[in-house]
Amino acid sequence: MRYIVLCYKLPISFDKFKIASQYMFIQSIKSYNAQNNMYELVESRISPTELYTFARIHTSHYPSVIIRKLLPKGCETSEQTSTVTWPVTRTVYFTPNRPSIGTSELMTSVHQEKLEGVPEYFEQYLNGNKYQLFDFDFSSGKSESCFVYKLAKFEVNIFGGSLIERIAIRTLKSVFKTTYVNLINAREQWENLTEEDLPEIYKGDIVRAVTIEIEDIQELGE
Repeated sequence: MRYIVLCYKLPISFDKFKIASQYMFIQSIKSYNAQNNMYELVESRISPTELYTFARIHTSHYPSVIIRKLLPKGCETSEQTSTVTWPVTRTVYFTPNRPSIGTSELMTSVHQEKLEGVPEYFEQYLNGNKYQLFDFDFSSGKSESCFVYKLAKFEVNIFGGSLIERIAIRTLKSVFKTTYVNLINAREQWENLTEEDLPEIYKGDIVRAVTIEIEDIQELGE
């Protein structure tokens, strides 16, 4: 079993990040089946207190050829359940046909200031286990900021499991870099939104985020 903690400093205030992150979450829901063959959205819902999705992941479309070859029969489809209750998100990955191979979990906790250690919410999942910490500064020196902490727990009980875990860690870091670059560069799409706007956006059309690489991202934990 392997644990990693990722900390992202973003040039967005704590209060505004709540709206921005939920806006991007809704857009990702709308693009699941339309833009990604690997994910099949089964259920989603939004309420004043919660965002929820349940999806199937088809591993035959997983981008890593190595992982596709290492996964045994019965792992062709896994399930992803994600629940957002601000400022905390919990996502669980599970393979119903082969539960013995283990599960993976991803927790997110958002804070106004940099913490000395990890969020208290993470402690129950870490349970005293060691973890790797990676810091990323996307703030570009801006005065307003918030800190997004992510805890990933991997348990892969098959041959090649350690390799799969390492690939998954690299993939997560790449995915979140892209996610937050898009979030920052789509500021004009969410900056003037309110929480009352989100249900209408959920029912409306997709607004595509801009994808631009930021050259001065500082990866402090490598």
